Amino acid sequence: MPNTNIVVKIDAQGRIVIPAKIRQTLNLTPGSKLILKVRGNSIILTKYDDLEKRIQVWYETMQKMKIEAFTAEIESTFKWMSEDYVKKKLGLD
Repeated sequence: MPNTNIVVKIDAQGRIVIPAKIRQTLNLTPGSKLILKVRGNSIILTKYDDLEKRIQVWYETMQKMKIEAFTAEIESTFKWMSEDYVKKKLGLD
């Protein structure tokens, strides 16, 4: 969406309405979070990126699809992640 000036009113409770076109463009839905910054005489609203939520949604999607993240073949390439491997390398076994 190109930079445009849109005039909005503040209601009696101090709220403003973000026009539908902007909400759609930024994928803002009810409950979306925004960061409000004040710079001089300006108010800047930025979409809050909740990384933890996105990871949780991704994880739940993978669970529903019943996709195994690590097959035996792939898992064997991650031997350095194994607790036994680490103990052996540190001489703790």
